[in-house]
Amino acid sequence: MSINQLNQIQASGLGGTSKKALSPKTLSEEDFYTLLITQLQNQDPLNPLDSQQMMSQISQLTQLNAIKNMEKHIEDMTKYQLSVNNLAALSLLGKEVAAQGNTIHLTEGSNANIQFLLNNDAQDVVLSIYDTNGNQIRTLDIGKQSAGEHTITWDGRDNSGNFVPSGSYKFDVAAVDQNGNPVETSTYMTGKVTEADFDNNTLYLYLQGYNQPVSLDQIVKIKDINNTQNNNQGGV
Repeated sequence: MSINQLNQIQASGLGGTSKKALSPKTLSEEDFYTLLITQLQNQDPLNPLDSQQMMSQISQLTQLNAIKNMEKHIEDMTKYQLSVNNLAALSLLGKEVAAQGNTIHLTEGSNANIQFLLNNDAQDVVLSIYDTNGNQIRTLDIGKQSAGEHTITWDGRDNSGNFVPSGSYKFDVAAVDQNGNPVETSTYMTGKVTEADFDNNTLYLYLQGYNQPVSLDQIVKIKDINNTQNNNQGGV
């Protein structure tokens, strides 16, 4: 008797039991063994139950149980990961972080730091800054730069020398080597973590002065403002 046969028995009713009581969706381990024992009790002595068939049925049930156990383990792991994320969020509140991104927050009349990483030495590096409408408002030609992390200070002025209003601005980095070939770059945004939130089981952090959130996997550096100690997670 196979699992399919058991389901057929359920569908047609067994011993006066209704279809509702033995719906295939509710077949449990206990139901299986009850049906198996019933079959053993009512088998023909001249034609006993095939032991190989019985082992095959038990093997099928074992596989089903293994799948159920695996699903339970995955569910437990997901809950554990969520709890870890919660602790991570609490530990980051109030700390300054650097995250993958190309946004900077500026307070009018003040400076803003632009951070980026060059994968190789560059013969020439140019920073371009854009407003919320995508208009290029400032170009900074910083010339030759070595491979590694760089922080450039923007004075908050446009190309005409005027201070631009407070807000968030986008930037990009264009770099070429001595042969004129593009140099791969990575850009970062920095700020103090002020809020944490979950969306579709994903933890997002909000940085002071920024509207868009960042996820944990975007964080590359953490700075404890109170202790002024850096905890690198990959290096900017």
